[in-house]
Amino acid sequence: ALALVCLVYTGQAQQSFVTNQAATTVIGQPNFATNNSMPNAATIVGASGCSVGPDGRLYVAQQTGRRVSVWNATPTVNGTSADLVVGKPNPTSTQSGVSAALTSTINGMGLSPDGQKLFVCDAANNRVLVWNTIPTTSGVPADVVIGQPNFTTGTTGVSATTMNSPRSATVAPDGRLIISDAGNDRVLIYNQVPTSNGAAADVVIGQFNLTSRTSGNTANQFNGPWGVCVSPDGKLLVADELNDRVMVWNSIPTT
Repeated sequence: ALALVCLVYTGQAQQSFVTNQAATTVIGQPNFATNNSMPNAATIVGASGCSVGPDGRLYVAQQTGRRVSVWNATPTVNGTSADLVVGKPNPTSTQSGVSAALTSTINGMGLSPDGQKLFVCDAANNRVLVWNTIPTTSGVPADVVIGQPNFTTGTTGVSATTMNSPRSATVAPDGRLIISDAGNDRVLIYNQVPTSNGAAADVVIGQFNLTSRTSGNTANQFNGPWGVCVSPDGKLLVADELNDRVMVWNSIPTT
């Protein structure tokens, strides 16, 4: 299943919508009736997440395209080409791998509140890649990897420093990084964005400790958590995919 998580930074006038309203623009295809799955600057292959930064740049994660496409402004014309890609050397590349510049299946992505850091959930490599500054050209390598000790390993694990198919990442206004570690049925919280490879998580929710992995449908268990976000008033929301629900914490847990 695909989950599309959209994080849009507000600042424009509120718009009114009606039920069954038609979209005004399509991104990733030349028109609303086309479904082209050949990777290039104008196509999106397996959209799995998107964000708009405070500077207006649009980011789209692609699960089967194995990349993140970036537009310097949200397109207003159908089929507008992306300005660059992350995770591939160029927009037409289908090369997959495990390095600082190559990604595999991407299930989601996120931005820091100031829009300066990019987080990419490279699920098939069981890691989250961090760019400390937003790339301005294709193929720029990541600065930090979370979930692995280095950029060339991609093994699964269930510990404070390992992951299993991460799917979404967000940063709270206070700087805490939150990652859904779906394959381990948990959400990991880092008290600050890691600055070195293989950093340990500080808090886990969905499990009683950082080395257990049990799914369930209670108030403190998940079954394949996917999207995560923080509301303006500080609530943590987690899309618990296989339990068909969204879980709400009135504040981000500290233990």
